[in-house]
Amino acid sequence: MGDARIDNVLKRLEANVKDGNYYEAQQMIKTLYFRHKNRGKYDQVYELLFGGASVMLQHGHVNEGADLSNLLIQTYSETHHPVDDDAVDRLSQLFSLFDEKQKSVSGTEVKEDEEVRKAKDSFAVTALKWTKKKYPKGDPRLYTLFAKDAQRWKRYEKSQKYFLHSDSPRDFANMLSEWSSNGYSSEKDLYIARAVLQYLAEGNLKDANVVFTSFIETCPTTPLINFIRFLLCTLEREAAPLFQKLRKVYQPSLDRDDTFDEYLDQIGFNFYKIRPPRAAPNNMFSGLLQSLMGNGPPMGGMNMASPSLLSGSPMPSEGNEEDLPTDDVD
Repeated sequence: MGDARIDNVLKRLEANVKDGNYYEAQQMIKTLYFRHKNRGKYDQVYELLFGGASVMLQHGHVNEGADLSNLLIQTYSETHHPVDDDAVDRLSQLFSLFDEKQKSVSGTEVKEDEEVRKAKDSFAVTALKWTKKKYPKGDPRLYTLFAKDAQRWKRYEKSQKYFLHSDSPRDFANMLSEWSSNGYSSEKDLYIARAVLQYLAEGNLKDANVVFTSFIETCPTTPLINFIRFLLCTLEREAAPLFQKLRKVYQPSLDRDDTFDEYLDQIGFNFYKIRPPRAAPNNMFSGLLQSLMGNGPPMGGMNMASPSLLSGSPMPSEGNEEDLPTDDVD
């Protein structure tokens, strides 16, 4: 079956969908899918599933389009297709079509449809799982795509989880700025602190610096901001005593969020092999990193690229507690 014949099949498919026979159209695609897969004609199978899913989604048939989209990913996996640019581009195009159902007659997007949201979330999980054959956490480009989509629908917590594994820390900072503008101005520093500490708990010092420097352009200086600035500088060198001293001096600021100490325990182990204190029984925050960020960062393969020194307050001298700013600094 050549490309021309696939084009003819897709034209018949679209005609059936326009006539309201979308279930029959879906079954036609699946019948041809099994036939050509059994014959080992995988390129035709990929094109057939991609084209069929595109037609379904373009006409707002989310469940049928999602079914064919996920079948395409499953076929990529079963046929050992490489995670290459062509495949990722196809998945990106399909994901962008899920929102076709959510457009009014005038073409303006309306409130996110629950059915579409669930379909997109399921597709994202399946796509990222497949791309883990090449990337430990999944393809960063897809994470960026999913993060921006979640941001567009103001699903900020979901967006943050995606951005943490994306290749766009500056876009992450923009999302955090947008998200924080919906809250109290006195809590703006909490948004960037959480993001930086989560990056560092994953061992990603480079992107932690980028998101921090991008965000603080619009954020007033606070004791917590000072702590993050000094922490990032400290982690560039072997300075375990200074790391521990920073935690002690800034503990009042760290107490503003119950998750900070657990992130810092992981950071201390990542960078200095400092064993965290034994958790008390029934610690309600035990396993927080696993629930928020997966199974936690691997100890190997951490992104320890050294960033440029941050501008701002001078770095305190290691071992000299008097050089550390205190929490009553504006």
